[in-house]
Amino acid sequence: VDHAEVAKMQREMELEAEEQKLALQQQQQQDREAKQQLDVELLDVKGKIRKERDEQIRAAHRLRELQSKLVVGGVNLLEKDVQQREMEAQLDSELEERRREEQRLAEEVEKEEEARLGLDEQYNSLQEEIEGKTRKLKKLWGKFKTAQAEVQDLQNEFQREKEDILDTIRELSRQLKLRQLIMTSYIPLEQLSKIERCSEWDEATEQWRINRLQYAGNKVKRRAEGGADASPMRNRKGKQSAKNAEKPALDISKAMAAVYFSYEPDPEAMAEADPEEQAIVQAERANKIEHAERQRKKREQMKLDAALLLN
Repeated sequence: VDHAEVAKMQREMELEAEEQKLALQQQQQQDREAKQQLDVELLDVKGKIRKERDEQIRAAHRLRELQSKLVVGGVNLLEKDVQQREMEAQLDSELEERRREEQRLAEEVEKEEEARLGLDEQYNSLQEEIEGKTRKLKKLWGKFKTAQAEVQDLQNEFQREKEDILDTIRELSRQLKLRQLIMTSYIPLEQLSKIERCSEWDEATEQWRINRLQYAGNKVKRRAEGGADASPMRNRKGKQSAKNAEKPALDISKAMAAVYFSYEPDPEAMAEADPEEQAIVQAERANKIEHAERQRKKREQMKLDAALLLN
């Protein structure tokens, strides 16, 4: 065999070995980057899971605390509050200990995984190194896909919760707009201001509460109308009201006119009011009467037009 050919073949083998070495180094760098990305995502997922679990535990503990506070039953509330605070401190300590234990276990698992999938192992041959790197890459890729699926599940769950919250916000916004429209359309501004000043937020029922609501105009008048006064005039009015109740309501504005009587001016207060205030009230009443008359004429005209079209 010619020495020149042997030297040429040796150089070609050395070049091929160098290329394979470079390819393995690049693959090794990609493995490191994939592992780092996987570690970051795993830490993020673990943090979210721990945070969600802690929030659930705290919410359950808060619910039990509120339920226990509702049951008084002769128990000293101050002592009960101290016990609840001690239990909460103990719960926080247990949560912290559990987080430390989970972190320790996660570190041990990670160390074992790195030892098993270490990137600095010694190989006897190039083929053995290729096979070892390939096995490690497959395992890392499987872990990456699993973590990626978990992240996708969390994102999907977050999106669903976000859509539910947005639907709730839209529904509450529609209800709020409807109530605001009703209030601004049928309740005078000065009465609305009084209602807002007298309203208080009840944290126990999570509702607005108006003190002394039992003395409001509607309820007082309803009790007065249902009293034991059996005068002939009241009986005739009651019979006439019963007859009118049996008839179908043709005009919704007439049916609703009696609902808001609590906002009508008090005759005794009007008698003591200034002439200027009386004039303002009379002008407002005249405007209401004029508006009702225009609406009545408009309805009559619409009925007449409909009758003409039918003929």
